[in-house]
Amino acid sequence: MPISQDLSFGYERWNSNKQESPIARLRVRNKCWMGALIDSLDSSIAEVKETVLTNTIVMDHAEAEFEERDMAVGKALESMMVKALVVRKAKREAWDKEEALNEAKGVTVA
Repeated sequence: MPISQDLSFGYERWNSNKQESPIARLRVRNKCWMGALIDSLDSSIAEVKETVLTNTIVMDHAEAEFEERDMAVGKALESMMVKALVVRKAKREAWDKEEALNEAKGVTVA
């Protein structure tokens, strides 16, 4: 018999049977209260477990999304660095050509 049914039976018994001794009635009442407390704790524990599970799923999703974004940023930075190196190389080549032309003309650049 589930605790809640047992409790309702116990409470009805406690409430209806006024001929039992006060101690017996207190025992039944205490069983009802303890059962209600246990039911409340069980439901609270279930809610906490559900919340933890939900938070874990959300955190795993967020972590995966962060890793995807991190990889995308890393690829973008790598692409930018490659472009910067290509531009730097092109500038260097242009500078070298300009120096070669100036030397051929006899012009020195200070």
